Formats: sequence, structure tokens, C-alpha cells
Amino acid sequence: MLHDFLDKEIVYIGIGSNVGDRVANIKEAVGLVRLMRRLDIIAISSLYETEPVDIDSRDWFVNCVLKIETDLACFELFFVLKEIEMTMGRRKSPEDGSRNIDLDILVWQNRVLGSDSLTIPHRELARRKFALVPLDELQPGLVVPKLNKTPRELLNGLEPAYEKYEVKKMEERIDLKGNACNA
Repeated sequence: MLHDFLDKEIVYIGIGSNVGDRVANIKEAVGLVRLMRRLDIIAISSLYETEPVDIDSRDWFVNCVLKIETDLACFELFFVLKEIEMTMGRRKSPEDGSRNIDLDILVWQNRVLGSDSLTIPHRELARRKFALVPLDELQPGLVVPKLNKTPRELLNGLEPAYEKYEVKKMEERIDLKGNACNA
């Protein structure tokens, strides 16, 4: 099989929820990622409560970032994440953009990819404080491919329209086994 010849690579996945029990939704998503073959969760950022960006919802999100190691190809991982969203009954409100779960590939080691369905690094990463703050927590020295900046440099360069959104670190965390615990 092809994957027998692929080296494992580091990937950062953003997870968010602003519907229902947001922390439980994130915990479930982390548990489902953990069950997937051919990938290992290396680290999980703190949980952050974040103001909605570019959607009409008034419900704040809970966000975090996973650092994983995998030998899956880009689109294989993309479809695994979409399957997890479907398994969790992903619902995205057409009215205001609210969703019970959202999993996005943010950065994939040194890869750059642009297609209609998948862009790596994530096409909105440089504007997403809610993804950059936990990414900076996990890997402050990471140079994001194509953007050639660290998460901290991207945070420092946020446009005022995006810098204003609040991102608050929560007391609760999720451990590598997907269990909720206090920081």
C-alpha cells in the first residue's frame, strides 16, 4: 500500500463549536479523531471561548487546535474530518452560520495546496485570531508555509477588523484521551 511508504507528517487541526454543549462537542470530536487509524494526537491546545467572526450568530464558540502526526494524504485526512463532522450530525445554520462542530486543517507541515475543496494552509488562517492564538500556544516557532510567518507574527499583523474579536482562555481543558479536565 502507498501509505506504507509515506513518512508521518505534522498537521494542525482547528476544532470549533457554538451550538449545544460546546465543550462536550469538542470532547467528542477529539475522541473520534483519537479513534482514527494512521494518525496520532501529539498535543491539544487549551480551550478558548471566542467571539463569532464573519457570521451573524451571537453564540460564542469554543475552539482549540490539535497537533497530530499522520501518514494520510491531504485529501484522505480531509475526508476523515468531514466523516467525523457527519457522524456528529454537523449542522450549520443557514441563517447565522452556527454549527455544532467544525474541523479544519489549518497547517500541514511544509505543504501548500490550493483546490476548490481544500486549501492548505487554511485560506482564512491569517485572519482567524481564534485559530492563531491556540496555534501559537502549541507551536510558537512554527513558520506557516506560504505565509512565511509564525502564528505570533500573524497575530501581531491582524487587520483591525479581525484583531478586535475576543479570544478568552478557558479553565477547562481536554487531555490527549479526550477527557475534560481543569487547566
